Amino acid sequence: MAMKPVDRLLATARAEIGYIEKETNAHLDDKTANAGDGNWNKYARDLDALGVVYNGKKNGYAWCDIFTDWCFIQTFGLELGLQLLCQAKKGVGAGCSGSANYYKQKGQFHTSGPQPGDQIFFTKDGGKSFYHTGIVEKVAGGRVYTIEGNTSSAAGVVENGGCVRDKSYPLTYSKIAAMAAPIFPLYRRRTTIWIKPSSMRCSPLRWRSTESSSVTTTAATGARRPESGPCPWAYSRATAPWTTGSRT
Repeated sequence: MAMKPVDRLLATARAEIGYIEKETNAHLDDKTANAGDGNWNKYARDLDALGVVYNGKKNGYAWCDIFTDWCFIQTFGLELGLQLLCQAKKGVGAGCSGSANYYKQKGQFHTSGPQPGDQIFFTKDGGKSFYHTGIVEKVAGGRVYTIEGNTSSAAGVVENGGCVRDKSYPLTYSKIAAMAAPIFPLYRRRTTIWIKPSSMRCSPLRWRSTESSSVTTTAATGARRPESGPCPWAYSRATAPWTTGSRT
């Protein structure tokens, strides 16, 4: 079965755990080589190379939000990644406060109820501004679990810590300011449906979509193509509209 969009995003983020920023603009693809505190990293390099993500080159600057943006764009592509992040091209989404404001403008900024795939923001001043961010991995046992760039394994929020780490905080932690909720139904795919002419009568069949797991249903207009059973010739091919999944 195909992975849900949020699971794909989290798999991208998890694969980066252990990455360390570089002292110089070299060995950016190696997780641990050239370790240092120069803020050089592959995430900013990749987004800089696209030429349209931010309002200028960002490699060599603090990169917690850049890591989050990279995970979305790496997983879903440039156009859809920016839509999910609510960001404009050549904008100010490389910074936490700028990124948060994009979500606010779209009504996707919340102060409670984190869910996997949300972008979480941390504050030092009661939510007036934001100084660190990451991706929510899960919520369990009264804690929120995250994957963050430019942090460390030390307890609490560590901004500009130089590593990609998985962390956790109590849901009541005072520095948690808000969660931004990407609308994952924007992640769409084309499917093929097989339409039975209304004049035909067939027995219940087992169907298979080329992009999903098998399901059992009865033959009807809009049903999926039969993989076995009587009168498969009675179905004509049609392209379904863009379909959307759940938020997760």
